[in-house]
Amino acid sequence: MASFTQFKKLMQQIQVVRPPKHRLSTFGTSDILYQLVTDVPGLPDRSRVRMGRVTAAKPQIITPRILKERFEGFGEVAQEYADSLIAQYGEALKGLEYHFRNEPQNVRVELVPPSVLIAELTKDFDRQSQTRSAIIKGTDKLWELSIMKFIVEETLSSFTSNVNELHERGFFEEDVATKRQEREIQQLIQKAKTDRALVPVLGKKLKEYGLFEQFQDEFFQLIR
Repeated sequence: MASFTQFKKLMQQIQVVRPPKHRLSTFGTSDILYQLVTDVPGLPDRSRVRMGRVTAAKPQIITPRILKERFEGFGEVAQEYADSLIAQYGEALKGLEYHFRNEPQNVRVELVPPSVLIAELTKDFDRQSQTRSAIIKGTDKLWELSIMKFIVEETLSSFTSNVNELHERGFFEEDVATKRQEREIQQLIQKAKTDRALVPVLGKKLKEYGLFEQFQDEFFQLIR
């Protein structure tokens, strides 16, 4: 097993020579074609080229409320701690969750050193104005991690613009949705006072929206 120093040295050899010109999509799935150029162990005058596709699935929105719901089975104290975290770091806890899939397609060996091959591929890349493709320089020993490091760096490059776009369109405005649900519950409570058949509907909605504790007094008055 390689030491941490050796591993770090190998990771430093991984370089995105040409990143895709388009960032990862905020509202859909992104496909990136890649050409990964590595050494061929024991043959310094050879290069190995791996071609494939990395798919970044549509990112899932994470909000403080969603994050809180992921703390299950930790007891009431943990829930109180989650509430305090959200109150203190609410804005910082807004973000995106990504999921990636690598699909290798083919591998070939070229009779030139990696530096020469990368120069040739780069010329073709620039001439063809590629937008959804990338050229990566990696190491044969860590070729899978070379691709992983590439997509992580691409995600970090896209993250700020993705989050800003969601902010601009109001996707993080949980208060808007919550207030709409509260108004719906209040209207349903008033109707249930004269139509007892709506009480079970009200109970179901309260559980669905997570608002039972907030409106439990009004609900129990209806079923007495």
